[in-house]
Amino acid sequence: MDASKSKRWTGMGSVVALFAIHALGFVLVRSGAFNHDLAFVVVGGQKLLVGGQFGVDVTDPNPPLAWWLATAFLAIGNALRLAPQTSATVFTLALSFGACLFIARAAGTRHAIAAAIVLLALPGYDFGQREHWLAILALPWLLAAADWRDRRKLGRGMRTVAVASGAIGFCLKPYFVLIPIAVECWFLVRRRSLADALRPGNFGLLAIGVLYGLSVWALAPEYYTRVLPDTLAIYWAFDVSFAEILRIHALPSLLIVAGGAMLLRATTSVPPRAQALAAATLGALLAAVLQFKGWQYHFLPERAFAVIGAIWLIIDAAGLPGRAVFRFVALAPILFAALAPTVQRRGESAGALRDERALAATIRQWSRPGEGVFGFITTPRAVLPAVLRTDRRWRSGACCVQFVPALVRGDERGPSGAGRTRAVATRKLDDLIANLAHDPPRILLVDDRDFKLGFDAKPFDYAPWLRSDPRLRRLFAAYRERPGVAGFRVFVRQR
Repeated sequence: MDASKSKRWTGMGSVVALFAIHALGFVLVRSGAFNHDLAFVVVGGQKLLVGGQFGVDVTDPNPPLAWWLATAFLAIGNALRLAPQTSATVFTLALSFGACLFIARAAGTRHAIAAAIVLLALPGYDFGQREHWLAILALPWLLAAADWRDRRKLGRGMRTVAVASGAIGFCLKPYFVLIPIAVECWFLVRRRSLADALRPGNFGLLAIGVLYGLSVWALAPEYYTRVLPDTLAIYWAFDVSFAEILRIHALPSLLIVAGGAMLLRATTSVPPRAQALAAATLGALLAAVLQFKGWQYHFLPERAFAVIGAIWLIIDAAGLPGRAVFRFVALAPILFAALAPTVQRRGESAGALRDERALAATIRQWSRPGEGVFGFITTPRAVLPAVLRTDRRWRSGACCVQFVPALVRGDERGPSGAGRTRAVATRKLDDLIANLAHDPPRILLVDDRDFKLGFDAKPFDYAPWLRSDPRLRRLFAAYRERPGVAGFRVFVRQR
């Protein structure tokens, strides 16, 4: 077999292997719980697809790119008569498959297969989170940034794809911009060449980011004028202290950083792609910490970059001088720190699936397709995936009543901040009551679980809070309480 045929068959082998891995991933993902944040992206995308506007009909603390992407994959899925959950899953897998094909061509089949396995196995319940999309979309850009000086590895077309992919990933959330900044700062120090940092690819990245910001202003100006200011006034209730973040995440992050340092130390000549992933790991860690939420999925990019970078370093260093045994030993703490949260949360995922199914059965029992559902909840976990399962309408532009914890805890902001918090939260409550009165949902769900997100781990009971407002009492007067399910009280409106 001549060299050209051998290369072609090798390429086909990569495609087949990657397709098989992603097909298996589809089976595993669809058999588990659907992520609640992805469910909100899908619910919001459905609203936008029928003429809704981000910032009015759909609101979220983050800008609208994820929802705009959702309109695209939902439109395709509707044309193919796919369930929205299937469309979202296939979209995420398609992103991963495309990124891994890029890796196979730019770095090699082994690198691509390693990345595919990590990208599909590591997220667990967080499959499809915006952090997961970021980890996928950033990889082509990281390869391009690492190999920028070697123009033989990547042609102009692949570099363009890498820039576009990275730009989409970094624009998903404002904090993600810290990742390319960390990578470029690292290479600027290492290479001592300002020309590298000022290369066309980075100007392209910046141009796409600016264009996106302007498009949000043109298409969803309410995000800047109302949603973002309101978020600053009320979203603090979901913050945790830096000490709490250290308590939860310091050891895993230290293990990742320490293991990475040992790996880099064990290799006399560190390939640029390993350097890029190491810098991206630190940038992703900083982005996660500065959000001050402490949620596990915020640390998913850090874990993904660390594991992929470590495996790639061992693959690349196979022919380089260095202590091979030490490299594999150094990989152990990285794998442990990255995989432990996923393994630890397997029970959580199973519980979310159980609650999702139970809520879906109750919603089907007491409502018809197309009727409305609303929940007094501070996290969409289980509720929004159940709404998607049942083809009902979510009767709010927001995922949950994020203003309630701020309203209840407003005095914690001190004299200067309490007034602003109370004013914004009160206005949101007024808007919600008017919205529910105008188009009453068939089912109201009230979170009755012991722990409710946003209340600083303190007990909170919705019942007395709901009774304290005469407008809410009048709203609930038209409902009859039914047996609760999965920790939620269930109220059904009389026909």
